[in-house]
Amino acid sequence: MRSALLVFLSSLALANFALAEASKNGKSNAMAEFKEAQTCFREYNEAQNWLGAATCSKRSLSIGLELFDEQSKNLTSLRHNHGLILAKNKDYENAIPLLKSVADDYRGMYGEQSDILGWLLLDLADAETRFQLDDSYKNYKEAFEILASLKSEAPLIYANLVLEVSHLLSRNPLNRR
Repeated sequence: MRSALLVFLSSLALANFALAEASKNGKSNAMAEFKEAQTCFREYNEAQNWLGAATCSKRSLSIGLELFDEQSKNLTSLRHNHGLILAKNKDYENAIPLLKSVADDYRGMYGEQSDILGWLLLDLADAETRFQLDDSYKNYKEAFEILASLKSEAPLIYANLVLEVSHLLSRNPLNRR
């Protein structure tokens, strides 16, 4: 869905912001490694090489833990990216709890009705449809309520998302108990 675009844009912004932060804190070596890991992540992500992206995402997150405060938006964005890539690699057991913790952090950072929370909930629900179907319904519902209330998306984009989700859920073998 729109996740790949959000991942790409957030990784660009994150790298630029982190460069300024790291240079102030005298962490330029770690910053150079971080930029390299983010570039690696972006390239593999754009090529849809999810295994390569996972390696780079894990490295970015590891370096990010050194560079950023535990409750920083930068680190939370890195965790979001890593959770998405884990889901792309069908590692739902690790992706879902990570994305749930990011959702909790986004609620605190951006509020209960933020578009970034809405998009994250879509990512979380997408992962859950492959592993915990009942939870996915709740998260899709919340995501659509948030995104519909914001009117930040064009009605056709919103309708297309709802249609994609309904197709996904109707084809899911877990839905046919």
